[in-house]
Amino acid sequence: MSPEQIHKLESGVAEIRRGSNRHDAVAILGTPSRQELTSHQEKPNEVMGRLYYYDVRIVDPGIANVFDQQIVLVFDYKSDQLRQIMSSVPEIR
Repeated sequence: MSPEQIHKLESGVAEIRRGSNRHDAVAILGTPSRQELTSHQEKPNEVMGRLYYYDVRIVDPGIANVFDQQIVLVFDYKSDQLRQIMSSVPEIR
């Protein structure tokens, strides 16, 4: 990602808050690099959430690396509200 794109993510993450709508968050941050559905360990057949990954710096595509930097948005599956923002990017905390 270019420095401009990282700055856009940084300012976008600062703008969205817990409880924000998923569509609003995507409008601010742009399309995620990938998406995943999550389930609870006790109910593996019940979808609990939606994870949106924004890849900032990936060391080796296809192989997880401790130096990869990502932002992950966690949304409630039923309400589409933002529950958590996780970041391994030093500029975005």
